[in-house]
Amino acid sequence: MMAGASDFIDQYLPIVSGVAQKYNLDPRQLLSQIALETGFGKHVIPGSNNPGNIKQFGGGGVSAVDNQTGTTDNYHAYPTLEAGVDAMGSLLARKYAGGTNLTGYAEDPNYQAKLQKVGAQLDAAAPGPLDPSTIKWDDAAAPAQNAAPQPGQIKWDDEGSAAPVKAAPAAPKATPRQQLADNLTNNWLDQVTQGALHSVTNTIGGVAQKGAHAIGDVVSNLGGTNAGPAINHIGDAIASYLSQGTPNTPAGIAGQVLGGSVLPVPAATGITRAALQGATLGAAQPVQNPDQNFWSQTGKQALIGAAAGGAGGAAGRLISGFQPTAAAQAVNDLGVTPTVGQALGGTAKSVEERLNSLPIVGDAMKVGQRQQVDQFNRALYNRALAPLGQSVPDGVATGADAVTHVRDTIGQAFDNLEQNASFQPRGQFIRDLQNVRTDLAQNAPERLAQFDTVVNNNIAQKLQNGSLTGPQWGDARSTINTLARNARMGNSTPADRAFASSMDDLNDAMTQQVIRNSPPGLAQQLQQASTAWRGYKQIESAAGMQGAVNRNNIFTPAQFSNAVRNSSTNYQRATNSGMNGQIAQQAQEVLGNHYPDSGTTGRYLTDAAIMGGAAHFSPLAALGAAATIPAYGTNIGRQAVYNALFNRPDVLQQLGPLLQGLSGNAGIPAANQ
Repeated sequence: MMAGASDFIDQYLPIVSGVAQKYNLDPRQLLSQIALETGFGKHVIPGSNNPGNIKQFGGGGVSAVDNQTGTTDNYHAYPTLEAGVDAMGSLLARKYAGGTNLTGYAEDPNYQAKLQKVGAQLDAAAPGPLDPSTIKWDDAAAPAQNAAPQPGQIKWDDEGSAAPVKAAPAAPKATPRQQLADNLTNNWLDQVTQGALHSVTNTIGGVAQKGAHAIGDVVSNLGGTNAGPAINHIGDAIASYLSQGTPNTPAGIAGQVLGGSVLPVPAATGITRAALQGATLGAAQPVQNPDQNFWSQTGKQALIGAAAGGAGGAAGRLISGFQPTAAAQAVNDLGVTPTVGQALGGTAKSVEERLNSLPIVGDAMKVGQRQQVDQFNRALYNRALAPLGQSVPDGVATGADAVTHVRDTIGQAFDNLEQNASFQPRGQFIRDLQNVRTDLAQNAPERLAQFDTVVNNNIAQKLQNGSLTGPQWGDARSTINTLARNARMGNSTPADRAFASSMDDLNDAMTQQVIRNSPPGLAQQLQQASTAWRGYKQIESAAGMQGAVNRNNIFTPAQFSNAVRNSSTNYQRATNSGMNGQIAQQAQEVLGNHYPDSGTTGRYLTDAAIMGGAAHFSPLAALGAAATIPAYGTNIGRQAVYNALFNRPDVLQQLGPLLQGLSGNAGIPAANQ
């Protein structure tokens, strides 16, 4: 038996059992995934209680290095391990089809294969098959409802060799009130059962009746004999016999809907398919008055069934909520709240964008778009500072002040660390330096002499015994960064920008060499500061673009996307794998490329006057227009709308698809009524 896996099962299975039951997950799969994420419980991020390694965007949480990508990211922190497993279960149920489709959960392309391997290890570590049906309770008293089993209570079946299980004590005698409740329940279940049976037999009878009438009508048209009506009457008799005895009660009607699911009709997964299924089942029901226009009645049954199915499908969609695009969800997770159209994408977004030209509504949308850009900037500031466990205080205004705060915070982190650091230019640094020089020679050969002077003045001439002290490295880093910033200012030429990039690459090469020269603890802190600085340089580049400078250094998603591309290698640009490359693309897709130049407070005052006048002619229209202002023009309003449509409670997310799946079956009782 594997001791590590066995200990892991004892610790986590009690927690996993309750969470798997709560979210209708496979406990073996959930346990295997936690084992894979944590190395059988040995590598949970300290202070996080996060065995699923769920990342947190927009600041906060616990900072750690992603072993797959090498980047330093933020991870959610939970108060207890139970809360962490519960969060993982909720995430799998909501976004990954209950754990059956893990695409996107991890960046490792071999994640699924590794998961299967870990599951086999868990099976080998358990005394018997690791399956929820083999868990037994070894306790004199029956466990509380939904209580998770404790390690000492779990017995593995092990092909029939498990220890005998103590019988639960006999249930106490029911009180009169409980007996009444049991009778009502049993009666309700009987009615549901009868209704379900009626769905099957009634539909069979209806199909027989339709077939008989179709054949009878053909015979009558061909021969003009009494054979046609006789065939019709046979079909009517079969339908009448099979349709007897259904309880016309809510429970009976519910049973009819449930019973429809066993009939050979494609399952309904959307509003349109639910309506088609309802029409099919409705048309298949027997006609109650065959002496009247038979086929007209059948057509009405089809229409009624379609209406019932479509209404049920729409209700299911409303109950479970809507699904935002992956890009919209990522932007929302970052800390920027999309509008309804932005979240749905496609036609909904196009329709919403056309509302920009309207008074009141359009101005509210433009104010909201400016707020979104502000949220986007602030989220990226916090994303850059996250490796240091820092964020921009609310009192620091978005724009130049916040950019300066991010730069100074990271600079202070380097200042605190450099006292114990040293720089020794050798090995990998010499190779990195040559690569930087080769790139500059290809892009701006006229700036090579200046590059060599920088290296000579700031590194070569200051070496003592082959190294720089930490403060000397800090001075060199500051000087080189200033040269890069100055080269990008004003009307910079391509050669200026190439030289600026070479200065950034030189600084990064020096920092990585210092990290290699440092002991593990200091190296980790320096790596976190380096990651933060790389994020800041993208912000600095975007905030320094001409359009952003005119807006107090507030940049759009398009400008940030350009900054990300400028800081990426050719491979990273081709695969969108550079730092912040994916979120930059997603933000541009959802939020757009431009910064709205209207939607000011003055326009709001004008809108208020318009609404005041419109209220005299159409109070409802004025009220509807006014309602769009908080829904579009305030962060709180947009978040409330987004949560209402896209972040429904788990129980509703599960109930909605169930209702959608059964909605087409409503065509049976609807047509019969």
